[in-house]
Amino acid sequence: LPEEHRSRLLEEFDTWRKTIDCTDDCSEASNNLLTSNSQEIKSSVAKDHEAEPASVAMTMQ
Repeated sequence: LPEEHRSRLLEEFDTWRKTIDCTDDCSEASNNLLTSNSQEIKSSVAKDHEAEPASVAMTMQ
């Protein structure tokens, strides 16, 4: 492989690798955020159901 092609390919590979790393990091951050939000929603729903009067809870079932 000529040196000029090798250098270009190495640069392209490095750029591709950084893109993959960024995608992985963003994916992990999104998953963590969604998991955290899901836990908050579940807690909120559970608290709302505890606060409902028995008659309302029975009609919703």
